[in-house]
Amino acid sequence: MIRSILTVLILMVSTSLLAYGLLVNHLNMPSNKHISDMTRQRLGGASLSGRIVDSKGYPIVRERVYAVSEKYGDANQPGSYRISMTSVLTDDQGKYRIQGLVLGNYIVSIGPSPEGEVNSRPDKQTYYVKRYYPNTYSKDDAKVIEVTEGSNITDINITAGELKNTVEIRGRVINADTGQPIAGVIVTYGVGPLGGPTSIGTGARGGGALAITRTYSSNNMPARNRSNEDGEFIITGVVPGKYYFMTDRQLDQDSEYYAEPTERDVTDHDVSGLTLKLRRGITISGKVEIQGTMDPLILSKVRELRVNATSRPKQVSQLPPDSNRTAKISPDGTFTLKGMRPGNVSISLNSSSSGGGVFQLDRIEYKGASIGREGIEVGRGENLDDVRLIAGYGAITVSGYVKINGKLPEGLQLRLVASRQGGLPSYKYADIDQQGHFVVTNLLAGVYSFEFLPMIERTFGEDRKIIFEAFNRAKQKVIVSENDQQPIVLTVDLN
Repeated sequence: MIRSILTVLILMVSTSLLAYGLLVNHLNMPSNKHISDMTRQRLGGASLSGRIVDSKGYPIVRERVYAVSEKYGDANQPGSYRISMTSVLTDDQGKYRIQGLVLGNYIVSIGPSPEGEVNSRPDKQTYYVKRYYPNTYSKDDAKVIEVTEGSNITDINITAGELKNTVEIRGRVINADTGQPIAGVIVTYGVGPLGGPTSIGTGARGGGALAITRTYSSNNMPARNRSNEDGEFIITGVVPGKYYFMTDRQLDQDSEYYAEPTERDVTDHDVSGLTLKLRRGITISGKVEIQGTMDPLILSKVRELRVNATSRPKQVSQLPPDSNRTAKISPDGTFTLKGMRPGNVSISLNSSSSGGGVFQLDRIEYKGASIGREGIEVGRGENLDDVRLIAGYGAITVSGYVKINGKLPEGLQLRLVASRQGGLPSYKYADIDQQGHFVVTNLLAGVYSFEFLPMIERTFGEDRKIIFEAFNRAKQKVIVSENDQQPIVLTVDLN
């Protein structure tokens, strides 16, 4: 479920721009609201605390406690409604303390599936049924807790209710065309359709028999499940919910197959006979060629690059498509992407370095023709061989500074993104120091859009519209052609 670095970065940019587009359509937002109102949304010292015990009064250790606030606009207005959720684990006395809360009305609960998130537990055989403060199974009967500026609310205690067993899921991975089992496939599951965070089950094959291996960690990294030689897999620690099942591409980039996601309702009973169908995908291979430098030290940085490909199938499904692949680049510049889903395939180049690397993708060629932003259509059973990714060494450095009229709310940080216009998408990122200065390095000549990437730590409700409008107005297009050009000045007007 974890995408490649470029996909994440592009998603971050797209999300900020999309959020702006959605927010400007929120017509009920008063246009004369001042940005200073936003400072009230960030509450440095607000907290909730309490204790979680079982029906006999004994403390429950390492039970996750959730504080959820839905007081962020109208659920029927796109872009304005947002759920704010914070959670912590109880200590060895069953006590918890949730800090850094923003203003809002909260409900506190324990148990799985808090308002759209799946909380399956591969390391546990039991779980407590969802229960809200003050000791009710019904969300409608939960007591709303108002968090105000600097508030320190205590004694939000919950007595856990019924303890139930988690569910075990057994299934097989097969070739959709032949019906034959496929071994070594990592199976994952998450909320469906197209829903929130994923939780992943466990299991692996030991010897010739089916064995269970639990691989989990304290920081909620997903556990793994791998099919055996008969295609069989076991997922343990599942709580009731509606899930989709598919393969995990984070570890299976070399697989020649792509998955058809399968949806399943999981109740209180074990599940058997789940079938996950895979199809043999297309293969894309080629070479990355660097232009603009012969320096061996610079050329060695090619190892930081990754080739990423995304396939957009013609038929849109509600379930997340198995459509992204990432490949490392060999020392000789060659790469291979396996198991791509047929469809319109877009290819890009990204770097694992924080600044985006010293190279920028200039063009892609296949059989003498260019592949642009629109990608290339690849049918089932077809392969793309000898694809050329021509990247240039960016030797231009551009500097500038930011002028802010007004005050940024606490909890909001800015980064700069410079996106090359025309041709293939290319992004460079830069930090902005405390004096507002920034430096963008390793640019190729061309026209760039310089704009802000807001890193929002907290929700600011309707004031998000003001923020994104101000950032959008500050955007500039600049012709980059030499190192000694005038500094770029971006002005953000928050008044």
